[in-house]
Amino acid sequence: MEPAEPHQVDDRRCYRVFGLVVSLNLPMPMLPPAQGPADIEVQVHQASVDEVSAFLDTSPPLESDSAALRFAFAEVGIFEVLAGRRIILRLTSQADLDNIRFYLLGTLLPLALHQRGFLILHAGAVVLEGEAVAFAGSSGAGKSTITAAFNGLGCPLLTDDITIIDLAGERPLVHPSHPHIKLDPAAAQMLGIDPTRLELLHSAEPTKRGLQLTQLIQRDPVPLRLICLLGSEDDPAGLQPLHPAIAYRRLIPQVYPTLLNLPAKPADFQALARLLKVTPVLNLARPRQLTNHAPLLEQLRATIPPPNESTARCRG
Repeated sequence: MEPAEPHQVDDRRCYRVFGLVVSLNLPMPMLPPAQGPADIEVQVHQASVDEVSAFLDTSPPLESDSAALRFAFAEVGIFEVLAGRRIILRLTSQADLDNIRFYLLGTLLPLALHQRGFLILHAGAVVLEGEAVAFAGSSGAGKSTITAAFNGLGCPLLTDDITIIDLAGERPLVHPSHPHIKLDPAAAQMLGIDPTRLELLHSAEPTKRGLQLTQLIQRDPVPLRLICLLGSEDDPAGLQPLHPAIAYRRLIPQVYPTLLNLPAKPADFQALARLLKVTPVLNLARPRQLTNHAPLLEQLRATIPPPNESTARCRG
């Protein structure tokens, strides 16, 4: 376990992730360095176990309003996400910093981006024919497996597990995450990836591992062309178009903040509705133990609908 020691101001560094520059005083070796000014500032401080216990005793499990989110984990620390601009971590000496790094990337930064008005989808994404194809679904549906499989077939990785969508422009844009894919050893072996290449992600959960990529990585945002909702093995195999109303109902549980059991606001539902006006959704069903994804990739390539200029605008 790497202890959470106090950091000095001169330890602060800038990194690029999700299309933004993030400044923090915790080294993030999995992220590319960036030049300021920072869009989001992350501050890491030391806290005692007693301070965290006092916070849990005197505050609700989760404090949330339009501009602030505060919560804590016993013996780990207190976390604050403020107005999409600042993230404050008060960590005890028992906090494992490797766990904290991935929690920052997978939960805290997406929450900050949600506060900034981005649509956050529980999905992985790759680049196909120059545009983003996202794979959405609940935990265990196989998002990371299919993302890794298509990356292995030559599709640059855009993001794994969390897809950040910007609806401010003429077309929805997906911003790249960090070059890392969560995979358990069995899925890696099924895809022909040496399980010894996987890194432990969480000290308390040895099956949670990840693959760090060094090539076929997308560094710039790209337009979103298509969303594939991963269906069950009981669905007919292949790709089937979904009516926007059905896609909406199935995607609501995969959108921040509902994914984290946080209260959603009308703006969240409106953003998803705007996205589905301009982005087709397919149900993607395949055997869970599929080892050869090349035919599926070719089917997907042939199925992708051409851009429809009359519906290409996501403002509204």
